[in-house]
Amino acid sequence: MKMLLSPLMRYICQVAEDGSIRKASEYLHISPSAINRQIINFEELIGAPIFERLPRGMKLTDAGRVIYDIIKDFEKVSAAAVSEVSAIKGKQRGHVAIGTIQTLAGDFFPGFLARSRQDNPDISFSIFSGNTEEIVRKVVGNELDIGICWEPPEQVPIEKLKIHSMDIGVAMHPSHPLAQEPDLSLQQCRDFPIIFPADGMEIRKLLDRINVGRKTSISPAITTNAMSLIRSLALSGTGLSVTTLLSVANEVASGQLAFKNLRDVGSQHLRLAIFHRQTASLPAAARMVCDSILLALDSYLAPPRLAS
Repeated sequence: MKMLLSPLMRYICQVAEDGSIRKASEYLHISPSAINRQIINFEELIGAPIFERLPRGMKLTDAGRVIYDIIKDFEKVSAAAVSEVSAIKGKQRGHVAIGTIQTLAGDFFPGFLARSRQDNPDISFSIFSGNTEEIVRKVVGNELDIGICWEPPEQVPIEKLKIHSMDIGVAMHPSHPLAQEPDLSLQQCRDFPIIFPADGMEIRKLLDRINVGRKTSISPAITTNAMSLIRSLALSGTGLSVTTLLSVANEVASGQLAFKNLRDVGSQHLRLAIFHRQTASLPAAARMVCDSILLALDSYLAPPRLAS
């Protein structure tokens, strides 16, 4: 909450983020000399430089990084305090930072955010779309309030609020010859072009454990890390897309795609986790948004809606 930061705090952060006193002065509408004088006075006070003054700009020193991190932590704590006070007054205000996998960012969150903004226009949001590792790192590092991604390892210091098991299967155009099968094996798919998620993605790791053997393994026609492309290729009839039901939920519900569970994975599932930092007590606005997400995801992932 920048309104609670002192001018010096804002100067330090802006110079650090822009890498330039001139750029910071333009953004803050403060003269470069005033910003520079405040920073020099602070450096003299603590007895250490917080910026390296380079030919092409300003770079935080180790001491400066410590100061910058403290200011950013104070900014987040300040926002939480304002949110709590607003809740006491009966009006929800605040900012909520959410990290989510790309599938939900494109399919679930547009509708959720539209409803949330309509119900609570004084709550602002930032949405980070990334992979599980990135989201977990940002939640643990207090950059995000809420994380939604594939389940992190047990040793990660987070509090899991809900786990959803996601079926893994094959998505295809309803006119495809295999669309009438109750379920499928990879071997049944070998005579058709097949689309796999890219190496390193959670579902690909699981696929690689079952797609083994020189005689029996299947080579995909296309691989990609873009889940939207995997879905589009199935919609266009280009091939069979191996994916989670989560990634094609809307299209399966509307009848645009057929989805068949993959027998090869057996009891293995990908587990979608909703969580926050273990040592953190969520601010009032984030708690309310988190409760709303849990309810909305329950509805979004309800079996009747996704029945194929």
